[in-house]
Amino acid sequence: MPVEEFVKVERVGRAARITIDHPPMNTVSSGILQELAKVVTKYEGDNAVRAILLDSANQKPPYAADGAALLANSSWEAEFEMVREGQRALSAIEFSSKPIVMAIYDGICMGGGLELALSCHIRVAGKGTIFAVPEAPAGAMPGWGNTQRLVQYFGRGKALELALTGCQINAAEAHALGAVNHVVGGPEVLFKARQIAEGIARIRTKSVTGIMTAMHVPYPHAIAEGKVADLVRYMEIYDPKLSPPQSRRSSSSAPSSSLTETAIVVSA
Repeated sequence: MPVEEFVKVERVGRAARITIDHPPMNTVSSGILQELAKVVTKYEGDNAVRAILLDSANQKPPYAADGAALLANSSWEAEFEMVREGQRALSAIEFSSKPIVMAIYDGICMGGGLELALSCHIRVAGKGTIFAVPEAPAGAMPGWGNTQRLVQYFGRGKALELALTGCQINAAEAHALGAVNHVVGGPEVLFKARQIAEGIARIRTKSVTGIMTAMHVPYPHAIAEGKVADLVRYMEIYDPKLSPPQSRRSSSSAPSSSLTETAIVVSA
């Protein structure tokens, strides 16, 4: 099925609603992230849209990176493309001039789902929402920029604990640390997120754009170098020249010396 089928879009006045509909768990792939970024970028040039509401179908939060997509081609080159394009897509979302309010329903939002959530600007979570960073216990690491976002929103100490242990954190704890804006009862998540998005949509377009643009100024430069390191270190885990033979995922390889140079384009 074309990836476009997993991303539903509708307009509600001056707000747009984007829904991830990828059954059964609403897993996200690099392709889905690119489609989301394409939709967000389209609205960049639409002055009639002042805010975006992002949610997921059937009140299930975005779960994780799509395992099927990852296994479809496990070569080093495909892995690099997946991580690089995922980073690019999330950067387009993260630095959009349109405020993106995400409704995160009760359930587990982890891995790639959490990377997407932290790329949005305002987060509303259900009381039953759990967040986790499961990559390290699985032998990997966050690859779409979350080593930087975790520190930004959870603080360095908690970010390290989450990333290194894979432990879970509930919505109330995340709210106390500043990673979530609002925690409400499960049935109220969409209502609260829509209320915020529609409230922003009533603000003058130039005011919204001015605030978003000004607040973005210091942030991309602060995390750009970290995102490059994120990509480089992630790929070194799977570099056949650096891994022991029994852990190699592919017989193909790419020269590590050029990896950093290639990664720079992600932050451009």
